[in-house]
Amino acid sequence: MKYLLTLTFALLSLVGMTQVSVATHHGLHSPYNLGEYYKHEVGAAIFPYKLANADKITIGFHGHYLYNISGGRMGLGVGYENILDDFSRQSLMAMFAYRPFAHITVILSPGATLFKINGENDVSFSGHTEIIYEWAWRNVHFGPTVEYTYHKDYPHYSAGLHVGVGF
Repeated sequence: MKYLLTLTFALLSLVGMTQVSVATHHGLHSPYNLGEYYKHEVGAAIFPYKLANADKITIGFHGHYLYNISGGRMGLGVGYENILDDFSRQSLMAMFAYRPFAHITVILSPGATLFKINGENDVSFSGHTEIIYEWAWRNVHFGPTVEYTYHKDYPHYSAGLHVGVGF
């Protein structure tokens, strides 16, 4: 947990310094916003997941589709997450993306998580939050991301690399 908090603090510090640099170089009304260059986006990531209520790290992946609106500053879409652990956690989520600054995307995703516990399926609410710092090369964007998923019984954290393609 303390490593994730340290990583989050370091990432946010880097973002703050970069925002000052970008604002100074491009001006405060810079069109330096990745979402302005394409309407559709498909993204994915493979992460190590830290389960908050267990001393275990497991692997998982997520993918999403976003439709960019409002000049690329916001997006709506759907997401899927699968954590490869004993419970076969799978989540399907509605996604709301917001780009408050150049390079920064904040995603809030309410959804349903399916668990398999003792052979029985259980479906319950979960809320997924993701912060991405992105760079672009042509229509591909990539960068570090931190995530937290709220679930009343099984919350989890992750940090890794996000990769997306705009079209």
